[in-house]
Amino acid sequence: MKRFFVLFLVLLLAGCNINSSVSLGDGETYDKDLKTVNGSVTVGSGSRLNGNAETVNGSVSIGQGSIIVDATTVNGSVRIADRAQLRSAEAVNGSITAGADVVASGFFETVNGKIDIGSDSIVEDGIASVNGTMILRGAEVGSIETSNGDITLEANSRVNGELVVKRSRGWGSNDNDEAVNVEIGANCTVVGPLRFERNVALRIHESATVGDIIGAEPVYFSE
Repeated sequence: MKRFFVLFLVLLLAGCNINSSVSLGDGETYDKDLKTVNGSVTVGSGSRLNGNAETVNGSVSIGQGSIIVDATTVNGSVRIADRAQLRSAEAVNGSITAGADVVASGFFETVNGKIDIGSDSIVEDGIASVNGTMILRGAEVGSIETSNGDITLEANSRVNGELVVKRSRGWGSNDNDEAVNVEIGANCTVVGPLRFERNVALRIHESATVGDIIGAEPVYFSE
């Protein structure tokens, strides 16, 4: 949260209009950050933003085939359309959704929100969510990390590194909480290791390939 407080101060000092939505039209190019505080940020289809798309209270939408640097919000969702390219996407209280053939060279991260990545998309460094569900729909990521969110790898998904479910730490954590559901579908690959620090229900399709499993007993399925 410190990062976002700093972002808020920067926006104020820059004198930007903090209470309106901002947008970049289809096919346009902009060489600075596109940012606001209380409003949405929209990058049109086929556009190039040589900076970040940033807001605090609002959504960020990246159009088809667009290129940006980072997409960032605190209270809102990040939506990335097909064939878009970026480095990273980050939200605190909101989801991150990517369509098909999206390419990201960094991370997708959220605290209280779902991460959903479409077919043939790549997030090179990986994805992480503390309390949100994560779904790969035939996508490829560098790693996966969560504490309390379910994980689903649909058919033909790939994780090039670790898949980790971490123990909840801090006030109110409880190792006897309901199990986190982890399902690895047909023809998926998880290079691994698969490391579980808390109770999980792990299901792996018989056709999937996974690395070492630490801290859980898998149930294999064929349908």
